[in-house]
Amino acid sequence: MERSNKDALPVRVDGSLTVRFGRTVVVLLHTFANELHRFLEPFLNLDTTTFFKKSTEGKLQQKISEFQQSGLRYQVSVEIQAPTILLPQKSTSPNALVLQMGELSVENFFQEEEDHCIDNLLIRLHALQLARAVILLDSRMEILEPILEPLKLRLDIKRALKAEK
Repeated sequence: MERSNKDALPVRVDGSLTVRFGRTVVVLLHTFANELHRFLEPFLNLDTTTFFKKSTEGKLQQKISEFQQSGLRYQVSVEIQAPTILLPQKSTSPNALVLQMGELSVENFFQEEEDHCIDNLLIRLHALQLARAVILLDSRMEILEPILEPLKLRLDIKRALKAEK
């Protein structure tokens, strides 16, 4: 006989993490992006990135494997109001592209079933949009036309875990 979600037993968790980030506005100028790229170029060459990738890849896989084997259960709740990025046409132009990266929330909870435990991961992204805008003299921004209409994404991932003993 299959039980409904209402009949699921409460599950003991080993810890919980709650993180909330507010919204920021970032203005990216082409000259700043070029200068930043020029500064970072020596650090981003192929040899350096290959070395760091190889040195961290094995350690990361080992730590993930250890975490999965430990059986620890952490309840996570993260809410991020991602930044709004303004990309002006030129540093003196009022025309700009506006990328509103939306709001992201990630949370999980556990449900104990008869012979196993379910880890439910909910991921929601909404209000992601791209538009052409003009910045007015009083520093307000007026959206002229949307390029990408507001986008919503919702994922519900369920993963079976070993039952608690």
